[in-house]
Amino acid sequence: MNSCFSTTKHKALNKLFFYIILLTLNGTAMSGPSCGLVSAIYKVQIINKLKNDPENNIRVQCASKDDDIGYGEIESDGGELPFKVCINIFWFTPVYKCHIQWGKKQLIAEVMNGEIKANDCRPDVRPEYDDDPRARGDICYSIVDESGLHIDDIERKPIPWG
Repeated sequence: MNSCFSTTKHKALNKLFFYIILLTLNGTAMSGPSCGLVSAIYKVQIINKLKNDPENNIRVQCASKDDDIGYGEIESDGGELPFKVCINIFWFTPVYKCHIQWGKKQLIAEVMNGEIKANDCRPDVRPEYDDDPRARGDICYSIVDESGLHIDDIERKPIPWG
């Protein structure tokens, strides 16, 4: 009888352990400090390369399905809007879209997804998250200019203004 109780107890403990692990791994895509333990931190940086003029400041709102980064204004001539995303290394890469407005022009584009993470993110020469062991030090650039939004490379065909 004692051994039957022991087996039941082990099953219950195994189930509890499984749920704790599952909850720990959760945190698939969160920009706050509450990333899961198996998440990597990526930095997304939107840079305004429009000519230096207050009329060339841009308004940006970025969000994923589960995480609203919020609004920001980026000054012209090199102004930046950085934000970090936590990506669970076993699950999917979240899709972050940004709505960018420049005067009457606007566009909506993905600035983080699986393809961008794999092909366009690169080591950051100024990693800001050294104190966090999950920090990869990878940065994903999005550059705004007169022709639209360039993901990582100004030489690539841009996502045009609408």
